[in-house]
Amino acid sequence: MYEENGRLFARIEQADYGINGNIDYKFEDRLLPRLEDAFRELATHDAHMKLLLWEIARREGETDREAKMRIHRSLPRATGVLRLLQRGGVALLGEFVELCEAHGLEYFLSYGTLLGAVRQGGFIPWDDDLDVGMPFDDSERLAKIVEGDDRYEWSVVYDQNVYCKQIRFRYADAAVPCFIDVFIYDYTEDAACIAEAYAALRRELVDEVKREEEENGLEGKKYLSASDGCSKKIAEVFDRYRRRAEVEGLICPREEAAVLRYGLENMDDPASGARAFSLSDIFPMTRVRFEGVECFAPREYEKILSSCYGDWLELPKDLHTHFEHIDKSKVDADILADRFGRDE
Repeated sequence: MYEENGRLFARIEQADYGINGNIDYKFEDRLLPRLEDAFRELATHDAHMKLLLWEIARREGETDREAKMRIHRSLPRATGVLRLLQRGGVALLGEFVELCEAHGLEYFLSYGTLLGAVRQGGFIPWDDDLDVGMPFDDSERLAKIVEGDDRYEWSVVYDQNVYCKQIRFRYADAAVPCFIDVFIYDYTEDAACIAEAYAALRRELVDEVKREEEENGLEGKKYLSASDGCSKKIAEVFDRYRRRAEVEGLICPREEAAVLRYGLENMDDPASGARAFSLSDIFPMTRVRFEGVECFAPREYEKILSSCYGDWLELPKDLHTHFEHIDKSKVDADILADRFGRDE
């Protein structure tokens, strides 16, 4: 009986090896090279089409850069509910800027908002949110100011999809869902060991948050508001690791710093470019206009855009895939139109 079973298992193993070996051969030696050739052909075709496009689009006497800027600025604006949300966002941004500058708080436009300001002069046509960066201490001061101002809300949500502390400045009126994402930055020294230790501390933080999830049955709760009692343990983890960063000398006063580094509270996303900038790339900041609102932006904003997006003047790839932060079907357009008006 045992001998018969042994022979049977041996034959199954032999058949399995033969089938998988054949599959591996057909994929690695036959299909994979063809896929790689196809990807190279597509990339070459894409490059050719871009060259042709910009050659056709460029007017007499224009440089490539001038033609690209003109094309981006001529893209049609958003319409309908999305445009109403954008108009509300512009109003909120203006109030945010006034609040920060009245209290001497530093901020700078970031990510898609910086890109839109430089490239379009305002909202990217399909975007629905706003992004700013703030040094940690300034964000803490702003949070306290907002607590005493019933016009606004300082929203803190622990996003357990990417283990970050999602901070938003928004109107207190829930009928107006416009918001500004606030990304925290820290002052640090410019040393490889600091960067490595900072990244290691972030990994430890994420591991501990995961343990808290398991121990407290929070795996199914992916968005935990700071006002939700369930978030208390997660909040304590973030606070404890920030104190560790300070005690271990990974964060320093601005006068001793050389770098402004993406904060521990933010999500890990290596695909979206550099997360540490020389202070000379940020300060002294310059001014840019975002649909009529004069805002602070990093001094070397083009360098920063290149680090985040590569060739930021090329036509974007997310025209139809950009993530929608606000469910437009739940927005009362009449409320937005009454408060912020419509485009003429």
